[in-house]
Amino acid sequence: MEQNANREYSLDLLRVISCMMVFGVHLGQHVTIPGSVGVFFSKGSTGVGFFFILSGYLAFVTLERLETRYSSFRLMMVYFWIRKMIRILPLYYLVIAFYFVFFSITDSVPKDSSGLYWIKYLLFLNTSVQSDNVFWNNLGAVWSISCFVFFYLIAPICYKAIRKYWISWGAVIISYGIMKCIDDRQIYNTPIRSLFYFFLGALAYLAVKEKKEKQIAIFLSILLLFCVLTGGGTAIVAPCLAVMYIVVTRGVTISNKVLFRVINFLSMISYSIYLDHAAVIEVMDHLKMPHGLMYGGVLIASSFILAVITYNLVEKKFVDLCMGKVNGKIKR
Repeated sequence: MEQNANREYSLDLLRVISCMMVFGVHLGQHVTIPGSVGVFFSKGSTGVGFFFILSGYLAFVTLERLETRYSSFRLMMVYFWIRKMIRILPLYYLVIAFYFVFFSITDSVPKDSSGLYWIKYLLFLNTSVQSDNVFWNNLGAVWSISCFVFFYLIAPICYKAIRKYWISWGAVIISYGIMKCIDDRQIYNTPIRSLFYFFLGALAYLAVKEKKEKQIAIFLSILLLFCVLTGGGTAIVAPCLAVMYIVVTRGVTISNKVLFRVINFLSMISYSIYLDHAAVIEVMDHLKMPHGLMYGGVLIASSFILAVITYNLVEKKFVDLCMGKVNGKIKR
């Protein structure tokens, strides 16, 4: 496997780290992880924010490439939507179908106070229309998928509106204020709240595009120092570090071929790991498997094997089958 000049391997590494953080926080809820490693993984939900930031950055990179390919904004937007939906929806709906069958067979589907039941997951309403039972809000940790879908739907418009570095700062500041207002009302994990992270990705993209890498690195360093010394603004420390990482490590390559292969492979199956490991946990918990080392071993092995299978038979298969047809039908 040769290194592709069009790939950003530092971004692959960030994707892998983000995935392992999310996996780690769920593992730590069932297995005691000692020492600093346990403390690190207890904050693993931060990895979801990293995913959002990375997705915001890559969405703008993709839209820039599509803009040079298609003269029509409508075609660019449609192609972007189709590409993203083919990438994330097949596996998502497969997982939801599994949950529907599994919990129906085991007769463990709770009542939904909203009355929408599985329609919430089919239409990505699980975070927008709240229910009394968490089963209908965040089954299998899929709350983030509704955030991805929401952002991808508005991403082409955001790309057209946020064309300058200083404008992206305005989007970040406004979305941060919205996030804090939502948090004050104790409404979490909503698509609108997640826009702060996606816009940070857009900020990183424009900083690179306008060659303001040093400027943003200096500003964020001062901001982080202020937050650390004052003990405030802890919610923005990790996201700011992610932005700095993207900006500073752009263009970094990996000379160690073994390490390159591992990072590349884990990056490719990270989405499958993200969704599959939660499904494995749901089944293991439903079967009342005792927590401990055996639980952790089964979870790690099962999640990895299942991720390899679903990546090759679902994710990759759908992309290979569908994108060729889409490219043939959408004209420049």
